[in-house]
Amino acid sequence: MVQTVPSLFVLAFVGIVLGAYENVSWPNAFPKQLAAVRRRPGLTTAEFLYHHTFVHGRKAWNAPESVDQPWAYVQNHIFDSAYGINTSTSASETSFFGHSDMTELYSRSETSFSTPPPNNYTATVIGPDGNAFSDYSASISMYAYEKFQPVVDTCEISDPSQQFNAFYWVFANSTQANTSSFDNITFADNVYNSLTAHLPVGAVYNASIHTPVAGLDSRSYYGGANNPTINAVIKFWLCNDNQAVTTFRRAQAALINQNNDLGIYLDNSFVIFTRPYLVYDRSTQTGFDTNRAINTVLADRFRGDVSAPPLENL
Repeated sequence: MVQTVPSLFVLAFVGIVLGAYENVSWPNAFPKQLAAVRRRPGLTTAEFLYHHTFVHGRKAWNAPESVDQPWAYVQNHIFDSAYGINTSTSASETSFFGHSDMTELYSRSETSFSTPPPNNYTATVIGPDGNAFSDYSASISMYAYEKFQPVVDTCEISDPSQQFNAFYWVFANSTQANTSSFDNITFADNVYNSLTAHLPVGAVYNASIHTPVAGLDSRSYYGGANNPTINAVIKFWLCNDNQAVTTFRRAQAALINQNNDLGIYLDNSFVIFTRPYLVYDRSTQTGFDTNRAINTVLADRFRGDVSAPPLENL
């Protein structure tokens, strides 16, 4: 199982600096946005990635400096995914099946994402550009607090092109799941603890849990109004992209026998395996860079443990 360390080390890793905006780093304790996006009909994967990576990324960076603009923008390009858990029971396909990539937006204050913008750049430029690449009906998104977990580092990743993540998007199977009375934090902690109990040492080197910000609904912007609200997103930093996919899937399968206690909506929940791409970082004035974007899309090739049989039938 994954080893843990005292939370002091987690705080050191996160490196939160509170104060004026120019002193805010990320990740931080402020709300962030997460959105899983599916490419719209009529686009190849390459066409989708070109527009989202180059065109949309440049437009986002060109936004006037204002409190509502994200402090940092990270795209996560998907190289593998699974919707539901592989069982002998056929499950109905969800309406949001098959996302193409996902977005992480980090804020600069507690209220920056809920503050009315001082200009109309997002409303007239960034937002409408989504029509060029996004199938809004499939979007799953949330405003979330991110809490890092105490994981012992078991590998070192020095090359950004070799960083890989797993995001487990978890829906709760409860009649109260979409109400304010549901305890998302306890639900997410229990799922995380069950997953890490079945992950061997050497599988991940960092992890965080995202739970919803009360009172904020991102679906009016990203779409997916008819999709259920997500209860948690659990993020893992993977030590190896090929082996970790199969390792994670085995840990995920172990949730089935524990689900009477966990209460996961297994058929709706999904995992996506990604490579991160930094679009920009305003805290360090790292702007959109064409060469960095080119290197990212050139590295976006199929990954997965195809040299060994996939997860056996359960």
